Amino acid sequence: MEKNTFWFKHDYNANNDYKILFLRQQLGIEGYGIYWYLIEKLADSGGFLPLKIIPVLSLQMQTNEAKVDAVIRMFELFEIDNENFFSLRLNKSIEKIINLKEINSIKGKLSAEKRKNNS
Repeated sequence: MEKNTFWFKHDYNANNDYKILFLRQQLGIEGYGIYWYLIEKLADSGGFLPLKIIPVLSLQMQTNEAKVDAVIRMFELFEIDNENFFSLRLNKSIEKIINLKEINSIKGKLSAEKRKNNS
């Protein structure tokens, strides 16, 4: 079974974003690590995670639920829709990657068909 592994652009100066600066001011580098862990988990899950998973995420990160909840809710880094949280920027990146993958697949099939017809 193939597992999708997404990569996304990471601004080299993301730590200077004003939202991240507020996060770091309140929660230190631990908050910054929580943020990037959440981004990675969101990417791995297709872009959305339920809020009810916060206890599990905090256990995985060996931190407390209040810190994880604060990173999700307090710094405008994530969107919350009903019972899920997500990152608009990450989801746009995932969408671009999926679209590019589909385009390349179509191009590959057309190229293979063309080679088949030329032989």
